[in-house]
Amino acid sequence: MYQKILYYVVSIFFLAFLSYMYLDVIVATYFYHLRGSIKEFFSQYVTKLGKSEWILIGSLLIYFFYKKRNITFAYQGLFVFTSVAASGILVNILKVIFSRYRPKAYFQDGSFGFDLFAFKTKYIFNSFPSGHSVTAMGFAVALMLLFPKYRVWAFLFGVIVASSRFVITAHYLSDVLMGGLLGGLISYGLYYGYFKKKIS
Repeated sequence: MYQKILYYVVSIFFLAFLSYMYLDVIVATYFYHLRGSIKEFFSQYVTKLGKSEWILIGSLLIYFFYKKRNITFAYQGLFVFTSVAASGILVNILKVIFSRYRPKAYFQDGSFGFDLFAFKTKYIFNSFPSGHSVTAMGFAVALMLLFPKYRVWAFLFGVIVASSRFVITAHYLSDVLMGGLLGGLISYGLYYGYFKKKIS
């Protein structure tokens, strides 16, 4: 199992590196100039599903409501909450450390890349990794672990929501890849490191 996870991690790292070197600007430019209902749909609806608030509030309500009624279901809610909250905290720290320019900066004045350890906090500098992608894939992997029967649908949900970030040109493709990887790893680690024995 761990060899398989390592394979996925290395593969996504490699894809993200290739994207940074060769694809990020190409993909961003394509979607930046894209017009039409598809981009509008992703902007108005799909990308909003990557906001962590609705997941955090919903999962925490499940925990408190079922804590004395169904402890297994309560811990499932707590697992989802912890996964999304932990990944959210970490991604906000990483954004400041990496200080990567968002695509918006590239189309304004050609700024591209990282200002590593500059600890910049403004929106324009916090592109890496994508927070929405961390949330989407962290939530998706949590659902995949809890409900294996629906893992394909959960995975598709995560991929589509995460992809919305480069479709609307809020992030580069490599930001999305690494954000998705980070969110998935945190959910996976929390599940097997602590919550599985509580839920089983």
